[in-house]
Formats: sequence, C-alpha cells, structure tokens
Amino acid sequence: MSSRPRRQGEFWPTLALAIAAAAAGFNWIVLRFLEARGLQSAWAGLALSLLGMLALLPLVLRRPRRVHAAAFAVFLTGLANGGALALYTASMLLTEVVRTLVLFYLAPMWAAALGLVLLGERLTLARVLAMSLCFAGMVTILGLGHGWPWPRNTGDWLAIFSGLVYAYGSVRVYSAPEVGVGAQTFSTMLGSAVVSAVVLLLLPAAARGAPPPASPLLWLATAAYVAAMIIPINWVAMWSAKHLPPARVGLIFALEAVTGIVSAALLLDEPFGWREAVGSALVIASTVVDVIGHRPVPAAGIIPVNPGEG
Repeated sequence: MSSRPRRQGEFWPTLALAIAAAAAGFNWIVLRFLEARGLQSAWAGLALSLLGMLALLPLVLRRPRRVHAAAFAVFLTGLANGGALALYTASMLLTEVVRTLVLFYLAPMWAAALGLVLLGERLTLARVLAMSLCFAGMVTILGLGHGWPWPRNTGDWLAIFSGLVYAYGSVRVYSAPEVGVGAQTFSTMLGSAVVSAVVLLLLPAAARGAPPPASPLLWLATAAYVAAMIIPINWVAMWSAKHLPPARVGLIFALEAVTGIVSAALLLDEPFGWREAVGSALVIASTVVDVIGHRPVPAAGIIPVNPGEG
C-alpha cells in the first residue's frame, strides 16, 4: 500500500466530519430503541447494512465499470470499514455505552502502528506519547482490579476489534483517493452485512438473541434510521477519510465519544465516575497529541474537493 501522492484541502472535510461525528454520538439512543422492539445484538448490524445496501444499489449500478475496475480492493476496504460498523453496533448492545465508545477509540493507537507498517511513517515522540495515552486510557477505563485489566465481556472485545479494523479501513480509504465515495459507502454496507452474519454465527445463543420480529413499526423505524443517519454519516466519513490522514480522522471522530458518553450519562443509569471520565479524557487526548505532533505540510496547490463526488 503506497503513500498518498498528494494532499487535498482539509477545511471542508474536517468540518463535515466533525458534524457527522457529533451526530454519531447519539446512535446509541436509536439502537437501544430498536433493541427494545426486537432488533438485538448483531441482528441490528445485519438489518442496518442490508437496508443501506438496498438504498445505495441504484447508485452503484449507475457506474458498474468504475466499481468493477477496483472491485476487489473496494471490497477489502468495505470489509474493514463495514466490519468496524458491525462490531461496533453489536458491542453497543452487548456492553455499556461508555465502554464501547472508549474501547473503540483505542483506534488511534492501532492507526499509529498501521501507519508505521503501511504508510512508512516515522515513530516520533508525539506518536509514542499518543500510543501511551491510549494504553493508559484503556487501563483506566477497565479498572486495575485484580491482575491484568482484560475486557470483561463479549461486547468489550467487539469494541476493541471494531477500533482495530476501523483504523485499517481508514488507512485504506486514505491510500485510494481514486475510488468514489458511493462505491466506498456501498462496500462498507456490504462488509457490515458479511461481518454481522459471521458474528451471529459465532455468538453464543444467549448473546445472539432471537431474530427480529416482522413488525411494521420496527422496520419502518429501522429504514428511517438508515436513511437519516447511517448512510449520511458513513458517506461523510468515507468522503472525509479520502482527504484527511487517518490520525486526523481519529481525532475528529472522538467527538462521537464525547457526545455519546455525556448523553449516556445524562439519559441512562450507566456508571460514569472518575475512571470513566479520566479514561475517556486520556483516549481522546491521545488523538489530539498525535495530530498536533504531525501537522501536514501545506501543499503548493490546493485541490478543491466536492462532497458530492461518488
């Protein structure tokens, strides 16, 4: 995987991603609403991704040659980004909201390691400090307890793996600016469907839950959620990731953790004490340190970007 050949303008991608990330912090509210009506664990990711694929299919069929030319690479990227979405969605319903958000945002640590291997980035002091902050945040949020602070349930593990594959997906999108946003978003939905199906097969029956009921209200609400949040947020995320380095994407998407943790503390009776607050701050601070320590060099010519490109 080669380094990106040129730097795009970053203001509009940064602003758009910040808005999308802040909105994504409220995803848990809709997911819990759907869960209460029968859309449980990885069934939620499968339903959301299948509906997203259905909605985006006409766009993909409009440009079959363009999609076919890089089909395998796009599928691998979609498997990573969609896998992150599927694991994240399942985790949100299998553990506490705060734990999902914080464990997912270990992604900057994974992105730093992948940048060394895949993009040839240097291991700078800022990057070492950022990775140390990420690890400290994980130890703090999980609690020292007795012995090594491993994740304590299936949902925690899914949150960690979702951050890992999300970091890899961000690197792939950044390294393939020629692939359209529509194709990347569709592949994300496809990857999410595949991984959700695998998770359903692997989860024990108690964690998997029953298949969703054939309720008109449930499926209308799910379709509305896909149209209003899932597709727009993922579309903006794919477009922004084409123009922003992975570390910057991690920093901005930390806004999701902020809005999600605060809203969960206000609306749910979930634990939020000093450990959660300090751990959240450390994980989010790690992305700040990494991005501030690696400011991009201004390009000689800024290439305008258009969020409608697909």
